[in-house]
Amino acid sequence: MPGRACPGVHVQGDTFAALLTQLADAARLLRQDPDHREALDELDHAVRERRQLIAPTRTVVVGQTPRPA
Repeated sequence: MPGRACPGVHVQGDTFAALLTQLADAARLLRQDPDHREALDELDHAVRERRQLIAPTRTVVVGQTPRPA
């Protein structure tokens, strides 16, 4: 779609729930101790996983791969 950085992405409910759990756990740990290294590692991991999820869609947009008919 013109003007979009990434097209729509379908995410399974279990995958989305796991992301929410991961983020909520990291937020809870950071509230308890702002210097908590494990929480920061969890957040970094969540970001890496989401980037991997959208990486193929960015290739399609940048490369303007034709859509199936």
